Amino acid sequence: MVEKCLQAEILLELVFSVSLEKNEHLILNKSMPLYLRKLNCFLAGVLKKDENETIKELMVMPFAAGKSDDWASVKMYFSSLDPDNRQKCPQFIYNNLYYYGLSLNGYGLFILGRKKAFDDFFIKELQNVVHHLGKVLIQSNEIEKRERAEWKLRKSEKRLSLLMQESPYVIEIYSEDGIQRYVNKAHNNFWGVPSSETLNKFNIKGGEDVKKSDNLQYVQKAFQGHSVRVPEFEIQIKNLNSGLFETRWLSSRMYPLKGDDGRVNYLVITHEDITQRKHAERELLIAKEKAEESERLKSAFLANISHEIRTPMNGILGFADLLKQPAFDELDHNLYIELIEQSGARMLNIMDDLIEISKVESGHMKIMVSETNINERVESVFNVFQAEANNKNIKLYIANLLPRNESIIRTDREKLYAILKNLVKNAIKFCDEGSIEIGVDKKGDFLEFYVKDTGIGIHEERQKAIFDRFIQADIGDKRSFEGAGLGLSISKAYVNMLGGKIWLKSKPNIGSKFYFTLPCNTEIEEGDGSELINYELNENEMKLKILIVEDDKISMNFIELLLEPISRQIILANNGDEAVRLYHENQDIDLILMDIKMPELDGYEATRQIRRVNEDVIIIAQTAYSLLGDRDKSIEVGCNDYITKPIFKDKLMSLISKYFNHLVES
Repeated sequence: MVEKCLQAEILLELVFSVSLEKNEHLILNKSMPLYLRKLNCFLAGVLKKDENETIKELMVMPFAAGKSDDWASVKMYFSSLDPDNRQKCPQFIYNNLYYYGLSLNGYGLFILGRKKAFDDFFIKELQNVVHHLGKVLIQSNEIEKRERAEWKLRKSEKRLSLLMQESPYVIEIYSEDGIQRYVNKAHNNFWGVPSSETLNKFNIKGGEDVKKSDNLQYVQKAFQGHSVRVPEFEIQIKNLNSGLFETRWLSSRMYPLKGDDGRVNYLVITHEDITQRKHAERELLIAKEKAEESERLKSAFLANISHEIRTPMNGILGFADLLKQPAFDELDHNLYIELIEQSGARMLNIMDDLIEISKVESGHMKIMVSETNINERVESVFNVFQAEANNKNIKLYIANLLPRNESIIRTDREKLYAILKNLVKNAIKFCDEGSIEIGVDKKGDFLEFYVKDTGIGIHEERQKAIFDRFIQADIGDKRSFEGAGLGLSISKAYVNMLGGKIWLKSKPNIGSKFYFTLPCNTEIEEGDGSELINYELNENEMKLKILIVEDDKISMNFIELLLEPISRQIILANNGDEAVRLYHENQDIDLILMDIKMPELDGYEATRQIRRVNEDVIIIAQTAYSLLGDRDKSIEVGCNDYITKPIFKDKLMSLISKYFNHLVES
């Protein structure tokens, strides 16, 4: 038995040996060996009470003792006890060994194993010492928890601060007196004002900019404790880089931060720059309106084009039917034929316009530049429309031409003619009386053309749209005018392709004046000049053997009638296969008119197969399509030339004479 004076000395040593470390493991690692040594114990262990009031092993010394079966039984026994019972130290005897469970003042149990029992007086004093150890452990636990919580808080604050600083939204924090206390990086970039000029200076409650805007009411409401979403608004902001003011759109929110007493201590305001979104919304709305307008124009165009096709068809079929009737004189006969020709020409113009606009929009329209006499082109258009103008009692005249030495430039003369023709035709169409004036002036490196009329005029809001496709179908005038509404759109495309500009000035019920410019010299693909040559055919001298390849019976009969005067023999083929076979049987054929679009073997392949046999026979492609690339493809496969339907006698005869010996250049 340890002497009492010695016992007191040991207990004091155990009390003063308690480490002031903040970590429980470090404290126990220093204290437990001393307990083992000073109290002659073979085992020391700590059972800690966790947050769920469950007793779990924290540490055992020596390590080997903690792995024994005895310790498992001892731990099970003491784990079932109340660790907060400080009235009596529980004792457990197992395999003739003594185990004591001393309370660690609510922290858990301190287990000591000894071969001999402690006397009761000593165990009571030892309990007080272990209580002190428990207080130190609890204190270290609390310090550690607090430091861990503080570390987490600092980390969270740092993360939050980083998020606020790097946020794309502008974030501003104001104290209850309205003074700005915090801003993030986005603030400087957005407002165009360095934060040093506003931080701890700017007062949102009394700022002049805020007072002038409607936002002061929202600030006041937020300082009353309400979260506020400010309606989207526009604002002028200075750009730091350019120094210029820009219009921005903002979406702002205000969040009050309240203290424990319920008062608003701080106000957080966020601003989102929604300028791009607003622009996208505006562009989307414009695109939607354009799509709706396009759909409306398309519907109007389809209705108009149906009318434009049916009207001349009615004339053709109606007067053709009248020609079958026997009871009319020669004068009526000639009139009916003339009206059929006019109706056919009107329908052909519509088809040509549709094909031209498709070529322009697909980028396949070619410019053929050659020397062009401007005065001749203007006079040519005047001569074409003079009779039509006279019939409507309209005075058509040329007001101004170029000096002779300046009248020849390099441009596409056919495109120029088409532009002038469309403008004059439109002027006559929309003019019931008065005059139409045509003129051209040289202005620097450009020629400025104009066509002025005294017609119905165009409202200002419609003047930009007048050059759009099919717009004549939606002109909004109560009267109905002939045409598909493509002429001005084609003219604008041609002017742009030739490097010029087109515009107009117009007043309703007074008239319109259309202008367009062309550069004096256009350097684009050179024309071959072949359109300057006309060919005449002596039908009495030329007798050709001709193969007509055509799958449409009416077209075949028509071409056969045209070619009879210049043929010694005409052979007919309904498709490409038949054409190849007939050519093999008649290799002395002089001329082949080859339809392109046919069932079975088309005209392209039929031409290729004939060219394998004979490279010299003249082959002229003929088709009703006249679409993009047809001519080039026909020449590429071996055709000598190309003609589009409807086929006119003079044009066909001129084309045939080009390839035979009876030519006269006019």
